[in-house]
Amino acid sequence: MSASENTPGLSTTDALQYLHSELCQLVDDHVKTLKKSQWREFVSSMCSKSSCFTPVSFACILIMGVSLLVAAFVNSNNKSSSGTKVWLIIEALFLLSSVAINCVLHRLHMRRKFYKHTQLKVEYLETLRAAASNIKWDQKRYPALHTPISPCISLQWVIRDGHLVNLPHALLVEGDLIVMRPGMAAPGNCRSVEDDLNLSHDEIYCIPNSQAKGDGPQPRTPMCSKKFILQETPVLKNFRLMLGDETERPLSLLENERYTVTCLWLERRLLPIVFIVSLAMNIFRFIFRDKNGGHWSEFFIVLQVHGILPIVPIVLPGLWSVVNTFGQEYIFEAYKMFRSSQGTKCSVIYRVVVENYGEHAMSMTQVYQWCSWLKDGRTSLQDESRSGRPNTARVDELIKVGRRVKLKEISLKLDIPKTNVYEIVHDKLGYRKISARWVPKMLSDEHKR
Repeated sequence: MSASENTPGLSTTDALQYLHSELCQLVDDHVKTLKKSQWREFVSSMCSKSSCFTPVSFACILIMGVSLLVAAFVNSNNKSSSGTKVWLIIEALFLLSSVAINCVLHRLHMRRKFYKHTQLKVEYLETLRAAASNIKWDQKRYPALHTPISPCISLQWVIRDGHLVNLPHALLVEGDLIVMRPGMAAPGNCRSVEDDLNLSHDEIYCIPNSQAKGDGPQPRTPMCSKKFILQETPVLKNFRLMLGDETERPLSLLENERYTVTCLWLERRLLPIVFIVSLAMNIFRFIFRDKNGGHWSEFFIVLQVHGILPIVPIVLPGLWSVVNTFGQEYIFEAYKMFRSSQGTKCSVIYRVVVENYGEHAMSMTQVYQWCSWLKDGRTSLQDESRSGRPNTARVDELIKVGRRVKLKEISLKLDIPKTNVYEIVHDKLGYRKISARWVPKMLSDEHKR
């Protein structure tokens, strides 16, 4: 466009540096917010399902430790049926120290969870900063101007370094000179350079044309592309959402089972029942005790604590963290082993798998089958993509697109063996022959209607 020569817009280096500074400022503000609200986040994270150390466990263990200290100093007898005074003090100190250790473990886990993603974003921002100064951005690096519109790729015409280029929305910054085409959605709040027209985020650029009176088609003035100044950085909104929701992850099956057993059943159901039954029994024992039956603190404090002590998860958070850490390292080592197993004999792989997994190892048949798939190229050691829909539904969709298609084309398109395609087409879907469309052998009355 000739107008782009008069209005060069931002340079690529300045735009990327500005984008880097804005994102860095957003990350710094997020870290400061986390530091200010760390205690509130600490309590709220204890209430989440992913926490092994809940407020109920914290309160129970703390109350039990303080109660044992009270019972040790209230009872004047040095010995009782529940143990000596020194032993009660040791139990109380153990419970109080377990509270402190569990709080520290939970704090470390929360800190790692909150700052892991932030640190990852900082590393990406360093890559962006290096790209702004070290990489030469010429026009050949950008997508073609007339790339077809796709909902999964957000591209926008923008003037950078005096040239009209096609740029992803994530690289646009405030102050960019963009060129809006008719029917395109605005990447953010922007104002027109030529008049007072303002567009908000996702608003369609569509100026109503004057229409002549009368029925039927009328001549219209074609809409032209128009230049706008972007008034916000579009990626900031998504980046802010990423920072806010980075710790919200779905629970695994194992974590759901742990939450059901420890929180729902032990803490909320079994613990109150045991406490009430134990208290009722100790009241009857205290009423009908003999003169030398013991001090009241032994009945209402020590025995109560000893009754509910096995139900409270005292060492569960620490054990869960240790087992989880060893399990992750175990999986990583197995992954590294499989990554480096190309060119290794199947018998050697099977022997290493048995040494690491023992009775839980794959069978020799499964290992040989896996090696065969690697050799034939039917599987890869790279990260697999999302599974998507079943092959039957995907084959059926390819058949119904209304064009001439062959089994080999479907096999190449879906990356599955030709024999599997044949079985799906003829046995599962009931298709018989190839034409402009594949049609079923028999149509029911409902399908005919």
